[in-house]
Amino acid sequence: MGGIGKTTLARKVYDDSSICSRFDKHAWATISEEYNERQMLLEVVSSITGSNQEMSDDQLMEIVHRGLKGWRFLIVADDIWSTEAWDQIQRIFPNDDNKSRILLTTRLKYVADYVSCPDFPPHRKSFLSLRDSWNLFTKILFKKDPCPPLLEEPGKHIVQQCQGLPLSIVVVAGLPGKMDPTHDNWKKVEQNLNSFFGVVSKRCQSILTLSYYYLPQYLRACFLYVGGFPEDTEIDVSKLIRLWIAEQFVKSTSNKRLEVVAEEYLEELIDRSIILTCKQRANGRMRSCKIHDLLRQLCLSEAHTENVVDEANGRMETCKIHDLLRQLCLREAHTENVVHITVEVA
Repeated sequence: MGGIGKTTLARKVYDDSSICSRFDKHAWATISEEYNERQMLLEVVSSITGSNQEMSDDQLMEIVHRGLKGWRFLIVADDIWSTEAWDQIQRIFPNDDNKSRILLTTRLKYVADYVSCPDFPPHRKSFLSLRDSWNLFTKILFKKDPCPPLLEEPGKHIVQQCQGLPLSIVVVAGLPGKMDPTHDNWKKVEQNLNSFFGVVSKRCQSILTLSYYYLPQYLRACFLYVGGFPEDTEIDVSKLIRLWIAEQFVKSTSNKRLEVVAEEYLEELIDRSIILTCKQRANGRMRSCKIHDLLRQLCLSEAHTENVVDEANGRMETCKIHDLLRQLCLREAHTENVVHITVEVA
């Protein structure tokens, strides 16, 4: 299921220096529910050549094949949803019988079974134990410091409600993390979580929804706006900040430029673990960010509930900015191209 830590584990493997040193070439491609071959090729070409030049799909395929032929490579294909996508992916990469590896993640058992072979059976991610869940929760909140004894009882009850799902634990840790660390505040979070029932997937969605309701009003529009980007897209932070400012989501404060305030908004959403940092610049500032697909579904769901967003075949959304403005978000089919247009309603 989503949020159990498949991508996190794959990233740990991909970034491990003792593993990377065994391979000559490395590439990471996010596949997503709707397989986009061109986007996958662009990600692989960028990884192995560092180039982002505009070219045809055939040229991209040739560069990938030529760039990997004869080399030992490690490719991560993250978030595959169909056997058809796997069939198309594997034909792109050369098979030189030289111990190259393609590591893939999927939430669908039949896809994992289809791809697997006797020598490499699928690794099934399990839910965290209560102990590991507590360790993750306290590490997020207190780094290396221990949890204050007064907070342990409500804290462990909060963690128990997450039922071992890492994404739920990470997100729910963002709730008390933005409050004064008092027993009463943590008990309020615990009581809210106690009202949720159902299987893990439904509880996870409820926890994510609660994280949205705990957002201050000035962050809600910014968060919902991110749902307008295509699934698994790396979002350029500079572009996102300009868009937030253009949509008047960012409120000016004394002695601070709007760009600085917007960056603080984004950092707060990241601190709450509902937006993820992707890449950083050399100076340590964020270059790009993204949103987990379950949280993106929450964005669209909440926006629809509040009559803010309507989708037409997954290609168009309208976002109510305030009573007299609407945002039209157009996506070109089978691409990551997004155009945001703001119109005034008479």
